[in-house]
Amino acid sequence: MSENETVHTAIEIMRSVFDDAELAYEVVGEDEFIRSEFVLSGVDVSVYCQGDNESLVVVVVSFPVRAPVETRHLTGEFLLRANYALSRQVWEMDFDDGEVRLRMHVDTCFGEPLKREVFRAILDYAILMAEMYFPFLNAVITRAMKPEFALDQAQAAYNDRLIQDEGTVDS
Repeated sequence: MSENETVHTAIEIMRSVFDDAELAYEVVGEDEFIRSEFVLSGVDVSVYCQGDNESLVVVVVSFPVRAPVETRHLTGEFLLRANYALSRQVWEMDFDDGEVRLRMHVDTCFGEPLKREVFRAILDYAILMAEMYFPFLNAVITRAMKPEFALDQAQAAYNDRLIQDEGTVDS
C-alpha cells in the first residue's frame, strides 16, 4: 500500500456501498452498525451489518416471523438441512423465541482491509438467499411443507434465480 492510500474502516466501506447503491440505512449505537430494511418479494427483512476493525464484517438478515414452539423442531430441521448443503453454516434459530436469522461473515484474513466489492457480494448473496428461501422456510413454520421437501424447493428456486440472473449456476 502506498503512503497516499487511506485505509478505511469496515463501517466506512459498508456505508459507501449503501450510499452508492442509494439504499436507505441508519448507523446505530456506539459500536456503529448499519441497520437497513429490505422489501423482498413476499417478505420485509431487517439487515444488520457490523464491522470489526478493517477486516471482519458480519451481515445478519432477520426475518419478521418467528417459529412457534410447536414447529421449532421442524424449522430447526429445515435450517440444519440448509446448512448441511452449504460450505459455511449461515442459518440459525434462537430456540428460546423462534427468531430465524441468516448470518454471513467475511474475514479478509491477515489484516487486509475489506474491499467494497467483497462487502457488496456478501450483502447481495445474503439478500438473494433470504428472498429465495423465505417462502419455503415460512411453509415449514406453518406446517404447509415438510422440511426436506421445502428445502428441495428452496434450493431449486435459488438455482433458477441464479440461472435467470447470470445464465449459469455455480457448482
